[in-house]
Amino acid sequence: MIKYGTLATYAEQQLVDCAGAFDNYGCNGGLPSQAFEYVHYNGGIEGDATYPYTAVDGTCEADSSEYILTVQVGSVNITAGDEVELKTAVYAAPTSVAFQVIDGFSDYTSGVYSSPDCGTE
Repeated sequence: MIKYGTLATYAEQQLVDCAGAFDNYGCNGGLPSQAFEYVHYNGGIEGDATYPYTAVDGTCEADSSEYILTVQVGSVNITAGDEVELKTAVYAAPTSVAFQVIDGFSDYTSGVYSSPDCGTE
C-alpha cells in the first residue's frame, strides 16, 4: 500500500483450490507459511478479481498470466512471542501472523478480543 498507493487483494480461493500439496486443507484450513511457500514455488498468485472467493473447495483453475504477486523467498517463521523478531519481520517484508483460535472466537464481532483461554495451549 505504501509503495504503490493501492491495496491489492489476493486470491484466497486459489489457495483453497490449489495449495493442497503444501499442507493446506482447502476450507478446512492451513497455515500462512505454507501459503507463502505455495505462492513462491507456484510462481505467483492471482488477485481476487480474477479468481474470486466462493467459500467452497473447488478445482484449481489458476491462470499464471493473471498473477499479480510473486514471493521470492518463501517464508520465514519466527519464535512464538518474540516481539523483536516480529518487528524485524514486519519491517523487512509482507508479514502474516497466525494465532490460536478457540471456540469463543467464532462469536467475535469487533474491538479488542480477549479470553481467559487464549494462549493456554
